Amino acid sequence: MKIIFENWREFLEATKKCPEQASDPALNNEKRSVATKQAMYGPANPSLENDEYWQAYAKDAPGEPTPEEAKTMRCASCAFFNTTERILECLEDSVAEDPLEKFTAGGFGYCEKWNFYCREERTCLSWASGGPQEDVVSDEEDM
Repeated sequence: MKIIFENWREFLEATKKCPEQASDPALNNEKRSVATKQAMYGPANPSLENDEYWQAYAKDAPGEPTPEEAKTMRCASCAFFNTTERILECLEDSVAEDPLEKFTAGGFGYCEKWNFYCREERTCLSWASGGPQEDVVSDEEDM
């Protein structure tokens, strides 16, 4: 029984740790590059129209969405997009050090599929409905 409790304690401690990418912007950039090459993470500048990107994305995306439907398939609504308080605390200091991203702009989360911090306005071919992952608030906490 003691071994079970020790293993459980180790598991709980491991879930409190920050992803390595949160303290290593170079590693995060490497993981982001992999997602960009292998899963079309993008678009590069989400504030632009990016018609070519959305047409290519729609062609390769699961379920064959139209480009207009594809535009709704963003990280912000992806099941792999982790925006829990714990993850955001891990990312806050790291992102501020990364010249390619600025945490102060908001919209950050951690991609559990590709293991890097990313922006809610972007997407990739691994998008899955049901997100984002958020902290659960009980009815008692609302009172």
